[in-house]
Amino acid sequence: MNQVANYFNGSHFNIESKIYQLPRTAPDTPVPRLLHVQSIPTIGARDVKHFASPAGDTHHLAFANRWGGSVAIFTWDAALHLFAPTLSIDTAGLPGAPISNFLTERADS
Repeated sequence: MNQVANYFNGSHFNIESKIYQLPRTAPDTPVPRLLHVQSIPTIGARDVKHFASPAGDTHHLAFANRWGGSVAIFTWDAALHLFAPTLSIDTAGLPGAPISNFLTERADS
Protein backbone atom coordinates (compact mmCIF):
# COMPACT_ATOMS: atom_id res chain seq x y z
CA MET A 1 0.00 0.00 0.00
CA ASN A 2 1.04 3.58 -0.59
CA GLN A 3 0.24 6.43 1.72
CA VAL A 4 0.10 10.19 1.27
CA ALA A 5 0.44 12.68 4.13
CA ASN A 6 -1.67 15.75 3.31
CA TYR A 7 -0.44 18.91 4.99
CA PHE A 8 -2.61 21.79 3.68
CA ASN A 9 -5.36 22.16 1.10
CA GLY A 10 -5.13 25.93 0.59
CA SER A 11 -7.58 26.89 3.32
CA HIS A 12 -7.03 24.62 6.34
CA PHE A 13 -4.85 21.88 7.84
CA ASN A 14 -7.59 19.58 9.14
CA ILE A 15 -7.77 17.29 6.09
CA GLU A 16 -7.62 13.58 5.35
CA SER A 17 -4.47 11.77 4.30
CA LYS A 18 -4.98 8.94 1.84
CA ILE A 19 -4.05 5.27 1.67
CA TYR A 20 -3.84 3.69 -1.80
CA GLN A 21 -3.17 0.21 -3.12
CA LEU A 22 -1.63 -0.82 -6.43
CA PRO A 23 -3.53 -3.95 -7.52
CA ARG A 24 -1.25 -6.91 -8.22
CA THR A 25 -3.29 -7.95 -11.26
CA ALA A 26 -1.39 -5.62 -13.62
CA PRO A 27 1.29 -3.62 -11.77
CA ASP A 28 3.39 -3.14 -14.93
CA THR A 29 0.73 -1.49 -17.08
CA PRO A 30 1.81 1.82 -18.67
CA VAL A 31 -0.64 3.76 -16.49
CA PRO A 32 -1.18 1.77 -13.30
CA ARG A 33 -4.42 2.42 -11.48
CA LEU A 34 -4.26 3.12 -7.76
CA LEU A 35 -7.25 2.11 -5.66
CA HIS A 36 -8.26 4.32 -2.75
CA VAL A 37 -8.33 2.13 0.38
CA GLN A 38 -8.92 4.55 3.23
CA SER A 39 -8.85 8.18 4.34
CA ILE A 40 -7.17 9.00 7.66
CA PRO A 41 -8.06 12.23 9.50
CA THR A 42 -4.90 14.30 10.03
CA ILE A 43 -4.07 17.85 11.12
CA GLY A 44 -1.31 19.16 8.88
CA ALA A 45 0.37 15.78 8.37
CA ARG A 46 4.06 16.39 7.64
CA ASP A 47 5.14 12.79 7.23
CA VAL A 48 3.86 9.23 7.23
CA LYS A 49 5.88 6.06 7.82
CA HIS A 50 5.01 2.39 7.50
CA PHE A 51 6.54 -0.07 9.93
CA ALA A 52 5.87 -3.71 10.79
CA SER A 53 6.38 -6.01 13.74
CA PRO A 54 9.64 -8.01 13.70
CA ALA A 55 7.71 -11.06 12.46
CA GLY A 56 6.10 -8.92 9.74
CA ASP A 57 2.58 -9.97 10.67
CA THR A 58 1.38 -6.62 12.08
CA HIS A 59 1.54 -3.43 9.98
CA HIS A 60 1.38 0.12 11.30
CA LEU A 61 1.26 3.64 9.90
CA ALA A 62 2.53 6.64 11.86
CA PHE A 63 1.36 10.11 10.83
CA ALA A 64 3.31 13.12 12.12
CA ASN A 65 0.75 15.90 12.59
CA ARG A 66 2.25 19.39 12.53
CA TRP A 67 -0.75 20.93 14.27
CA GLY A 68 -1.94 19.35 17.47
CA GLY A 69 1.57 18.14 18.34
CA SER A 70 1.07 14.42 17.92
CA VAL A 71 2.10 11.31 16.07
CA ALA A 72 -0.97 9.19 15.33
CA ILE A 73 -0.37 5.42 15.05
CA PHE A 74 -2.76 3.23 13.07
CA THR A 75 -2.67 -0.60 12.94
CA TRP A 76 -3.95 -2.74 10.06
CA ASP A 77 -7.10 -4.62 11.02
CA ALA A 78 -7.32 -7.57 8.61
CA ALA A 79 -10.92 -8.35 9.57
CA LEU A 80 -12.10 -4.82 8.73
CA HIS A 81 -9.60 -4.29 5.87
CA LEU A 82 -8.52 -0.90 7.20
CA PHE A 83 -6.05 0.88 9.47
CA ALA A 84 -7.60 1.45 12.90
CA PRO A 85 -6.40 4.15 15.32
CA THR A 86 -4.13 2.58 17.94
CA LEU A 87 -2.14 5.25 19.74
CA SER A 88 -1.51 8.99 19.82
CA ILE A 89 1.94 10.10 20.98
CA ASP A 90 2.20 13.66 22.28
CA THR A 91 5.14 15.40 20.61
CA ALA A 92 4.45 18.94 21.84
CA GLY A 93 7.58 20.40 23.37
CA LEU A 94 10.10 18.10 21.72
CA PRO A 95 13.15 20.34 21.54
CA GLY A 96 14.32 21.56 18.19
CA ALA A 97 13.76 18.57 15.91
CA PRO A 98 10.96 18.38 13.34
CA ILE A 99 8.22 15.88 14.11
CA SER A 100 9.18 13.81 11.06
CA ASN A 101 12.58 13.14 12.70
CA PHE A 102 10.70 11.55 15.60
CA LEU A 103 9.23 8.98 13.19
CA THR A 104 12.55 8.20 11.50
CA GLU A 105 14.42 7.72 14.77
CA ARG A 106 11.77 5.43 16.23
CA ALA A 107 11.18 3.38 13.06
CA ASP A 108 14.90 2.70 12.61
CA SER A 109 15.59 1.64 16.21
